[in-house]
Amino acid sequence: MNLGDDIVVAMAARLFLDALYHRAAGGVGVPLLIPNDAPPVVAGRCISCGISVPDGWRCPLCRVAVGIALEAFDLAERVTPGSDAGISREATAATHTRLDDELEARMREREELYWRT
Repeated sequence: MNLGDDIVVAMAARLFLDALYHRAAGGVGVPLLIPNDAPPVVAGRCISCGISVPDGWRCPLCRVAVGIALEAFDLAERVTPGSDAGISREATAATHTRLDDELEARMREREELYWRT
């Protein structure tokens, strides 16, 4: 991993947790996924980290982080607390392993997409 990877993973984890907290607090849908300490929104700057962007509203690293966070959130929505009730530990573990593998594959796809842009 390099510094860019670390930044993406840290931002994705933070945005994922923000989405989970939003849902746990009774929020509907998924929040805009802007960190609480993000700089003020300014045209031509990333809404997540504030660096200059030539077009769009997020820099490439933050776009990848948001994509990862949304993929993780989607998977988390499919395995909610209580959904494992009445299912064997083995079946639950197999489901979680499959979802982990699916998330890892989606993260690899996002990384490949990032490096192509």
